[in-house]
Amino acid sequence: GSITLGGTAYRKGLGVHSGSEVDYALDGQYNTFSSDVGVDEEVGSNGSVSFQVWADGAKLYDSGVMTGDTATKTLNVDVSGKQQLKLITTNGGDNNEFDHGDWANARLLPGETTAHQVSANSSAPDIKKQAPAKVASDAKPLTPSSNTAEQAKSAHAFVDSIGVATHLNYTGGPYGNFDTVIKPRLQELGVHHIRDGGKDPAFFDKLNELATIGIKSTLVMDPRDGTQPQDAVTIAKAIPHSIEAVEGPNEWDINPQATYNGQSFPQGLRHYQSDLFKAINSDPATADIAVLAPSLAGPGNADQLKPLDAFDKGNIHTYNGGHKPGWGMSEYVMPQLK
Repeated sequence: GSITLGGTAYRKGLGVHSGSEVDYALDGQYNTFSSDVGVDEEVGSNGSVSFQVWADGAKLYDSGVMTGDTATKTLNVDVSGKQQLKLITTNGGDNNEFDHGDWANARLLPGETTAHQVSANSSAPDIKKQAPAKVASDAKPLTPSSNTAEQAKSAHAFVDSIGVATHLNYTGGPYGNFDTVIKPRLQELGVHHIRDGGKDPAFFDKLNELATIGIKSTLVMDPRDGTQPQDAVTIAKAIPHSIEAVEGPNEWDINPQATYNGQSFPQGLRHYQSDLFKAINSDPATADIAVLAPSLAGPGNADQLKPLDAFDKGNIHTYNGGHKPGWGMSEYVMPQLK
């Protein structure tokens, strides 16, 4: 999706989550860093973040705490002679729920440089906003026991537990170079799983090609993409060697405009998920494909979907926010499983 602030959609920018840090090498070649900043429109009035610009260890700009109701701020920061630029997005002093921040139309003047290091929750300036990868897990409470031994896992099993989110339908930036950039970079990374969504033949061709090198896909089904529950069966049959799971719609709990048969969250999402589960399981050719629960932006919103049993595996929708993998699980997610 696009980066949107105050009703304005931006073609380029950095869509990040609070706790992110993005570094750029300037090497003294640029005069000004310019950007519009704010909390992305997709979270409504929720979220609270602050945007900071640092260069060579000194803070040059601080937006102060901004929420979904705060007007977009435009900044032009003098970076003349600076060697290293650091863009930091904080959680505004509370937690990181709904903290979808945008550095919209972020650019360096008189020209742009290339990213030296980008956090896992951000994208390069010429890439549209990307959704961080979601992790699916068995939908059952975890009950730690001091008497339970930890079973050793192989390195292969660990790698096989990792996946990344892609947007193979995009045509701008590196996504416009599937054969020379996207496919070889995924292969070099060594992951075996991607998460994506789409329904056009060119998209299917890319998924089938990735399947030949051992990269399988989980596809998000969402009516906002023109995908109805029964379409999941047709899509699965078009990519039989690629698809390993289908997932319900994404973050309807913070997107009130998302509807199915005239109903929004939670009723519309519950009915879509139920129809998706029935469609996949009603056809012998797709009945073995796992159906994942829909993802939610707020862990506390899961109770609103009750009763919901139309899934094979749950969906823990966490953002690490630039921290270690698993950050926030004990504070935000685990209390909802007890």
